[in-house]
This record gives sequence, structure tokens and C-alpha cells, in this order.
Amino acid sequence: MLLGEFVESQQHEVTLTAPENLKYDEFVALLKVIYPPHEEVTADTYGFLVELADFYQVENVVQKCDKFLANDSMIPMIEKLCLVDKYKLTETKNACLNSVELKKPDFVRDLTKKPEYKEISAELKVALLENGLNSAEDMISCLKKEKLNLEYGKDSAENPKIL
Repeated sequence: MLLGEFVESQQHEVTLTAPENLKYDEFVALLKVIYPPHEEVTADTYGFLVELADFYQVENVVQKCDKFLANDSMIPMIEKLCLVDKYKLTETKNACLNSVELKKPDFVRDLTKKPEYKEISAELKVALLENGLNSAEDMISCLKKEKLNLEYGKDSAENPKIL
């Protein structure tokens, strides 16, 4: 809105509408990320920054939040997944789906029991289940190979029929 090809970007004075819960210091933090020296998104700021950036259509700040979330391992997975859905955070979605945690059946089972899981879209749930299914298939394939190696010896060159 302020930086894109909008009518407001050409005006000298703009009246902004604000979300109900807007706090002065949060809006200032958004401006500090937008304008030089471009402060970084942090664990203390990503939550309100992505919300405000989405509200004001400041795509580069949404992308900064996306990149931060994708690379931060301290933020709970369920929180990331909720944000992925709400703000269409592609990089975070890919990082979550490729994470080691989602390859563990117990972790995914626990994730589905969290109240926030109900907030996740059906589309994202399908992606999570497909990811889990692919991981399970990969695990089964590895286990079959290990079993064959144990049954027929470790050198598969001696047993070409296995290939």
C-alpha cells in the first residue's frame, strides 16, 4: 500500500486505517523493518510484524517474516503451520514439510492432538499427511534393503537378483 503501485504511494498525506489491536510500538517496529537501516525480524517481533505487513500489504516484510520463520527452530511447529496457512508463507511451509520432526510419526501424532491443529486448513493437513506417507514409504524401502542385505550378505553384487 505504501510502497507498491497504489494511489496512496503518490499522495503526500495518507490516512491509514488500523487493526483494532494496533499498538504504537508495533507500528514503529514495522516502519523500522521497512525503512533503512532495515531492522531484522526477531522472535519478539515476527508475530505482529507478519500480521501488520499483511494488513498493510507490505510484501517484503511478509517475506522477511517468512524467511525468519523458515530458519528459526525455536518457534513451535504448530505455530509456524498456523502462520503458514493464514499468511501463505511458502518458504516456511517448505521448511516445515522438510523438517526432521515431521518425519517422526510420534511427533506428527502429537501435533494432530494440539488444539491449534483444528485451525489448519484441509489443504495443509493433506500436505502434512502426504509428507508423512512419503517418509513412511522411504523408511519401509530402507528397512527392506537392510533386511535383504542381512539375508543375502552385504555385497549386493554377489546377489544380482536382489536388484
